[in-house]
Amino acid sequence: MKLYYVRSITLLFILFLSFATTPVLAGPVLDFQAVGSGTVTYYGPENCQLSDTGCTVVTEGTVKGKHIGMGTFTNTVTVLWKSGFPNGSSGYCAPASGTETITAADGSTLTAKRVGILCEVGPTGTNGPYTFNGSYFITEGTKRFSEASGSGVQICSVDTDGNVLGFAHGTIKK
Repeated sequence: MKLYYVRSITLLFILFLSFATTPVLAGPVLDFQAVGSGTVTYYGPENCQLSDTGCTVVTEGTVKGKHIGMGTFTNTVTVLWKSGFPNGSSGYCAPASGTETITAADGSTLTAKRVGILCEVGPTGTNGPYTFNGSYFITEGTKRFSEASGSGVQICSVDTDGNVLGFAHGTIKK
């Protein structure tokens, strides 16, 4: 009988330690993936590539992803062409940063800051094609994403007709 109590107390102690060392409020860190397509809705004012403030480009479209389902996105990115450097194909690459908001079908939103490099594909031309390679950091969310955080990589392309394709892969903690 004594051995039974010792085992029971030992088991309870082990259970207590496992709960005491596990953060109760911390959600799981999950794999996050999303693919999207859309269009450029604004390229910035004429000759913005010559300005110190750069060109602010806006894209909008649809997105499908793990943990968000179907939804829409709006992305605003500023490209600092004056800080650009040759891409090796008679065009340029430049630092780019901005904000992206994804709205899921249920109205929940995720907002992320992104930073990276936008490159012309080939020689300099008007309105693309371009590629963006960068990283994102989730800064806020609403509804089911109100406590969300996370980060990852993002790759996008824009063709000469303004069609956008993008892919993001990283982590999300809800």
